[in-house]
Parts: sequence; C-alpha cells; structure tokens
Amino acid sequence: MMNIGILCTNDDGYRSKGLAASVKAALSVVGEEGKVMVCAPYSQQSACGTKTTFGKPLEYIEIEVAGVPGYAVKGTPSDAIRLVIGGLRIRPKLVISGINHGVQIGVLPVFISGTCGAAITAAGAYGVPALAIGYATNDLSLIFGEHDGSSPLDLSQYPGKQLEKIIQMAFYVGMGGAHFWNINFPEEPTDKIVFTDMVKHGFFDERVFLGEGEFCNIGTKRDAEFPKGTDAYHLRNGEITITPCVLRLTSPELIHALETEFKNFK
Repeated sequence: MMNIGILCTNDDGYRSKGLAASVKAALSVVGEEGKVMVCAPYSQQSACGTKTTFGKPLEYIEIEVAGVPGYAVKGTPSDAIRLVIGGLRIRPKLVISGINHGVQIGVLPVFISGTCGAAITAAGAYGVPALAIGYATNDLSLIFGEHDGSSPLDLSQYPGKQLEKIIQMAFYVGMGGAHFWNINFPEEPTDKIVFTDMVKHGFFDERVFLGEGEFCNIGTKRDAEFPKGTDAYHLRNGEITITPCVLRLTSPELIHALETEFKNFK
C-alpha cells in the first residue's frame, strides 16, 4: 500500500473549476512533497449518492487537474475512491470531495449527494477521513450540467482560500472523532465558520407532483424557519457551516442489548 497526503475528487466531473480549486487549496497546505492526487468522474454525476459500477469493468483514463496528475473514471465518485484505495492500493491521509456546485444541506440531500457519497465511501468503507464540500449557487446549469472548464465562476479565491484553513485543521490537527465533515459555503464571501448540527429537512420540499405519474424529487424552496444551530440556519445566515458526521452502522452495546432481549423473548 502506497501512502499519499490528499486525494481530491468530486461529482461534477474532472473538468469542474470546483475540483481545480480544491486541488489548489490542498497543494497550498501540504505542498507538492505532500503528494496530492486527483481521481474524479469523467462526467457529471450529481445526486448519485454512493452508487458504484457493478458487473462490468470500471474504465479510467489519465488526466491532470491544476498541474496534479491523476485519473478520471467513467463512473461515479464512489468508483473513484474504490479505484484509488481498493484498486491501485494508494491510501491518502485525507480525501477532499468538491468543491461542489450546490450545497448538501439536510439528512436526505447528504445521502443523495455524489459529493457526500465519495466521502461516505472513503470514511465508511476504507477508514479514511474526508471533507465533503458544497458551494451555494442558484445556477442550475452549474449544479446539473456538464463542466468543461469554461465557467466564469472562479472558486479558487472564495471559497478556495477559506477551504485552506479547514484543510489545515483536518490534515494536521484532526477531525475531532468525526469520520467526515460536511462543509457548505454561502454564495457571498465570508470568513465566519461555525460547527453545526444537521437539519432533518433541507431547503427543498420533496412533495411536488407535476402530474399523473410524475414526481419531482427536488421540489420548491421551503420558506420554513430552521432551528438555530443547524446547517440550514447558519448557511442561510451567510456563514460557512461544518457538520461533523459519524458512520457507525452498528454498535457492541446494541448487539449486547438485543442478544439479552432475544434470550428473554417469549
């Protein structure tokens, strides 16, 4: 197993300026000697969660992003993580997924997000801590469209420079026991960072039926008030939010309790 410093990936595709911004931020923190690597989807993979290629070979090509070599997979963000760690046997100290065009706010959006899907795969399946990063934008062409590097939106200054501070803490200090951080930047530049809880429902109402046999799983914006202390509340308040997330699917305590209950069950 070969060790490197940071692996950068995303769900918008390897030509996204958000990925280039995260690569530059990673380089500024660990330097070239810190061994930054890129492996990202070849094309747009938003809202694919932890979907993975199964039953056929995963194709990949060599690429370069912001001067850093790596690979583009003809698959999903989770595929990118699996290729590097499981296939190529390269283990990073930290995975950075993003910067995504669009935010991951609320429990359901986190599980749907391809950006978070990469972080969940890295942290949950391989034990590598990860950062999942979203940037608030209302431009649907950036959220769901293909990226070819021609977008006028430059994320290397903001949120790129603020991301550097977050990477420094995660890489050199640690993540406080969290398996991954879900990080979201408001559209307007700020340097205020808050650690938050995760709201149950995100910014969108899921129950929108377009007509008979048609259901929209994005919905319309919710005008509801969000509880103070949650990611939705503070992002709407113009602050950078970091939600520490844990991936513990079971526990010895739960196993012991159920074994006892089962023995006593009549």
